[in-house]
Amino acid sequence: MSMTVSLAAVSEEKKVRQSNWDDKETIALATSVKENQSRLFGSGGGCGLESQKRRGWREAAAAVRAVAGKDRGGYESTRKKWRDVAYRAKKYRTHRIGKSVTGGGNQPNFIPVLEAVLDALPDAVTGGVVPPGDCETVPENTKTYSK
Repeated sequence: MSMTVSLAAVSEEKKVRQSNWDDKETIALATSVKENQSRLFGSGGGCGLESQKRRGWREAAAAVRAVAGKDRGGYESTRKKWRDVAYRAKKYRTHRIGKSVTGGGNQPNFIPVLEAVLDALPDAVTGGVVPPGDCETVPENTKTYSK
């Protein structure tokens, strides 16, 4: 006996898009990352390092959940949000420094959320020089992503 599923039944189960993160949630994430920076981004190959990273990202997700009052997903979505917002913050910093060096044009607007993210990033990362081994490893595999 074979079961068939109609496409109509599958299409009725639409995914609901999560709302955008607000500033309070992003600042809570940046604060949690700054407090757990060595555990989240540290290297060294010690026993249980990857499980410590998972635990650290779960704690960051819990901190965001406490502020948001709703679930924002597991540690994977929290890590993805951090990578995205860190990328935006580094672009913001580059633009801000470029304007002050050349002296041309208006200064970019001060964005407190991105400033909080920049504060949570190590100086070497915001300066553009990442020392060897000072990057995030992904627990599921051995791919490496810069902070």
